[in-house]
Amino acid sequence: AESRANTFYFAVNLTEKKALWEGAHAGLEGATKHFAADDSFPIDDVDEILSGMLENKFKVFYPMGRDSDLDLSLQDWIRHIRDKSRTGVQAPAEMASIEPILHEMRLFKSAEELKLMRRAAEITAQAHRKAMQLSRAGRFEYQIEADIIHHFMSEGLRAVAYPSIVAS
Repeated sequence: AESRANTFYFAVNLTEKKALWEGAHAGLEGATKHFAADDSFPIDDVDEILSGMLENKFKVFYPMGRDSDLDLSLQDWIRHIRDKSRTGVQAPAEMASIEPILHEMRLFKSAEELKLMRRAAEITAQAHRKAMQLSRAGRFEYQIEADIIHHFMSEGLRAVAYPSIVAS
């Protein structure tokens, strides 16, 4: 029988006020709907829930060394599980980097992800055409770059994936 890993998502509880100030978030419901998580939990419960999930698991995959707070929390959770070893509870015996698995997963896109990528490419092409139309003697490179970024933002993009190379 093929075993399947479970995916859990921890998120900040989204309130209308928080969404107003910080923008929309997927939230707990969106995690299962949009990110194919098996379940989602409030981030405030992460210590209790994750330490329980780690009990009697052999191997833990996580982004090693990327977040020192996570590294310390994981060590703490495992230490607490080991403290219960006399009750028959086992702590994970092996830790592994999730990076190679995530790298492989990035090669596969859902229909929704492909749609977003195509839209971003359309907006990028529009922005670069507009920048070419606005280019003329006396304008500086940073001004052309500002035109590109302005177009991105006016089309609803909140960030650039990579900086444009604007040179004359």
